[in-house]
This record gives sequence, C-alpha cells and structure tokens, in this order.
Amino acid sequence: MGKRDRAELERAVSDGEWLLIGDLMVLFDATRSMVDRWLNDGVRLAGSQRMVIRYRVRAGGAREAHPGDVLAVLAETRKVRSADDPDGTTGLTAD
Repeated sequence: MGKRDRAELERAVSDGEWLLIGDLMVLFDATRSMVDRWLNDGVRLAGSQRMVIRYRVRAGGAREAHPGDVLAVLAETRKVRSADDPDGTTGLTAD
C-alpha cells in the first residue's frame, strides 16, 4: 500500500483503524518529533486542556495510535482553525 493522503487517513481512523506515527504526521501535518511528543506527553491545543493519545506497540516496536483519541484531537483542531491556518494545526503542542 502506498502513502495515503489526509482524506484517506481520516476515513481509515473513522472506521476504527489504529494509525502509525507516519500516518499521524500526514493527518496533522506534523513532524516526527512532534508526534512522538504527543504520544509521550499528550497534546495541548490553544485554550484547552491536555489531551492524551493512547497507543499500543506492535511486534517490532511500531506504535499505533488509538482511533478514538486521534478523532478527538482532530475534532479539537478543527475548533481552533483560523483564516491563517486552514489545516487547523494552530496551537498544537506537546504538553
């Protein structure tokens, strides 16, 4: 399977698929280190409390993010969108 775009990943996570770090990078237009921090420390959106993205570790060590948590963070990012940030990534930080 080739690299999926944001729309494909959003459909996959909505269908309950656990996403790998590379998928989260595409979905949130984020760097690897940022996604690692989110999984380790949680995500803080501008003006909201810390959100945790649970994950599981596959054989071989790859981490997969819980679909419900990914959807919750995605929904919150949409709330903080602005005209200057149509992708909704404004204010995403590690806690």
